[in-house]
Amino acid sequence: MAIDHVMDELQRAGVLLVPDGDRLRAKPASAINDELRALIRDHKPDLLAAISIPADVESRLVRMVKSGAIDSDDADLARARFHLYPEE
Repeated sequence: MAIDHVMDELQRAGVLLVPDGDRLRAKPASAINDELRALIRDHKPDLLAAISIPADVESRLVRMVKSGAIDSDDADLARARFHLYPEE
């Protein structure tokens, strides 16, 4: 299955993936069933590559959370959706 289809399947299920180092966090955890868990596990490297963000952007998000400019949920959403907005 192509990574775009995997990400579409997760989106249809209401799952938000957030990179956490070499791990993936799924939100909400209650939306993950065995089929989706296997899908994520089978495509983990490609999913990480698709949604990982550059270190400078990550450090900016961390600073924004620490300063109170955004909350951690907003930062997680930005991390998960970063790949949707290519650099211009």
